[in-house]
Amino acid sequence: MKNLNSLKRKFTITRDDLGYIKKYQKIYKSVLQEGKKRRKTDNDRNVTEASNKTKFMWQLINRENGKTKEDDNKSEKKIGNNIITNGV
Repeated sequence: MKNLNSLKRKFTITRDDLGYIKKYQKIYKSVLQEGKKRRKTDNDRNVTEASNKTKFMWQLINRENGKTKEDDNKSEKKIGNNIITNGV
């Protein structure tokens, strides 16, 4: 999105190209908003179904803020229809 805005400022763009950029930006924004709505409804449903709602909410907050602790030693392999997990 930033690249498109910088292109509009730096270069002389034809009306067709500018129309294309504006259309792309509109589509991008609508897709982004829809994704946020879906994530919110999924999160709401998961919170109501969680056995420990407070713990789940903090995990969700930390995940959204990028403070999750991922285990680097965990690996998954898919063999046929089976998924084999090797976690520590």
